[in-house]
Amino acid sequence: MDSSDKKEFGQTMKLASIAYDRDCDPSMLRAYFEFLEDYSIDEIKTAVKAHCKGTGIESKFFPKVADITAQ
Repeated sequence: MDSSDKKEFGQTMKLASIAYDRDCDPSMLRAYFEFLEDYSIDEIKTAVKAHCKGTGIESKFFPKVADITAQ
């Protein structure tokens, strides 16, 4: 991802935060964006959606960076 993807990334993480009833503050978004910058925005969106729709234990909680990269 690059800086042009920040808005779409923020929207994706905001949707996940709504699904998990969790706050999504700017500092968390910056950290996640930095750790995930080697992935495309499409890969991130697909991984976050898969995590949120999953039925495993990992999908019971808001995704951590490692959960997103594992998808």
